[in-house]
Amino acid sequence: MALKTKSIKLGRRVQYVDSNGFKKLGLINGTADTIQGGDANVPAITDEDRAHIKVLSPSGKDYQRHNIVRSSDGEPNTFEIL
Repeated sequence: MALKTKSIKLGRRVQYVDSNGFKKLGLINGTADTIQGGDANVPAITDEDRAHIKVLSPSGKDYQRHNIVRSSDGEPNTFEIL
């Protein structure tokens, strides 16, 4: 039986793995369908399996990560849809 794969959509909750391997909650706020050309502040998304993510840190600060690749391997600087 094939597993259902969740599509990358705006507002979807994700688990982001930062460069130190820590897992954090994130929200997708840019997809290949919603970011077309990009500019100096918001770069274009380079692949269907990538997204811009707003990461919510346990310290209470949030920050933006651009062009993050989707992966289920838990590699640093990747995300998995929850």
